[in-house]
Amino acid sequence: MTVTSKPFFQAAYIAASTQLVYRAEGGTAKVEAATATNTSATDATISVYAVESGGVPGASNQIVSAQRVRPGETYLLPELRGQAFELGDEIYAIASISSAIVMRVSGLEIV
Repeated sequence: MTVTSKPFFQAAYIAASTQLVYRAEGGTAKVEAATATNTSATDATISVYAVESGGVPGASNQIVSAQRVRPGETYLLPELRGQAFELGDEIYAIASISSAIVMRVSGLEIV
């Protein structure tokens, strides 16, 4: 078994439409840290989904629901920390405003 610390999603803006952030492709993945930073001048929200392989983002797998992030604030996304993702499982996210929320996710990949 090999455990590798790696970024799952490099810091990038989250779109105002649901986007794939990460797919577990090499085995089991465990999120160690996740952040959402509002770089805009207005309040924005972020929603995050933990989707089983073959599923789609929706109310049944939403783990962060319209979390408000104020201008200049970083939200640490504790709902993601410690979550395990099996092969094919995915993380999706959506922001209320494009080019407002920068998200980063990192963790351990166990193969």
